[in-house]
Amino acid sequence: MSVEKRKNPRYDSLNLSYVCEDAQGVVLHEGMGRTLNISENGILLETTCEHSPDNTLTLEIALEDDLISLRGNVAHCHQAEKGLYQTGVAFTELEDKDITLLKQFITLFESQKS
Repeated sequence: MSVEKRKNPRYDSLNLSYVCEDAQGVVLHEGMGRTLNISENGILLETTCEHSPDNTLTLEIALEDDLISLRGNVAHCHQAEKGLYQTGVAFTELEDKDITLLKQFITLFESQKS
């Protein structure tokens, strides 16, 4: 049995779009990712691209009529299966309005799991 070390629980999610930048802010690529889980501190994405720890991702999540724009640093990335990578992103630079929408997004998925 494993011990949960996360500060916040994770909830299942859906697809989102992202932009990947290097440490100098140069856009490396854009793509779609599938959210594997999410908390107020970060997100685990499944993508078709490998990401480096010095990369920053800008994520766009649609929540009803609102669009949440979140930025975060890549915490880790590993190949899950051929052609798919799991990338952990730690959120940074969250604005108050985005935090509020993110909490609504998490609450929605928490209620779906009940």
